[in-house]
Amino acid sequence: IDLNKYDFSSLVTSNKVLNYLASIGCPGNCSFCSWGGKHNWVHLASERVLDDVEHLVKRYGLKSIWFYDATLTVNKAFILEIANGLIKRNLKITWRCFGRIAELEKYSYKDFEILANSGLDQIFVGIESIHKDCQKILRKRLSPETVTKVVSNIKPFPIGLNLAFLFAAPNMP
Repeated sequence: IDLNKYDFSSLVTSNKVLNYLASIGCPGNCSFCSWGGKHNWVHLASERVLDDVEHLVKRYGLKSIWFYDATLTVNKAFILEIANGLIKRNLKITWRCFGRIAELEKYSYKDFEILANSGLDQIFVGIESIHKDCQKILRKRLSPETVTKVVSNIKPFPIGLNLAFLFAAPNMP
């Protein structure tokens, strides 16, 4: 696709941010999600994503890219290819994404270091609830220990971890 054929200027915010979708789907099976349950996760080729981001940064002077995928953290190799590519191409931008605790638990100190060095400044994560009865209804299985582990692992880095919680929903105790 030739991005020069399209004018995305009306989608760029006043602070030079643009949303981008690099993948679709989610391996989760949460009952409340707008995806409606588990869907295959597929992504664009990392080189394509990097070419697109580089083009958009240069053409529109972007300061930040917000990956608006349901979850970008599913495939650690993919997100690290993106991060390393941003570093290699010297694209001085910040970027954000959505992630899942079940995936982020598998990331190492070095992984988070690469992500931070590439400009990742925030990951949005849905915790929803750690109450066992609520988790059963929501089909979400997270232990407080797992959440604490991820928070501790990411704490040394300038990456904000935005944790979303549900305080009430139909049929929740």
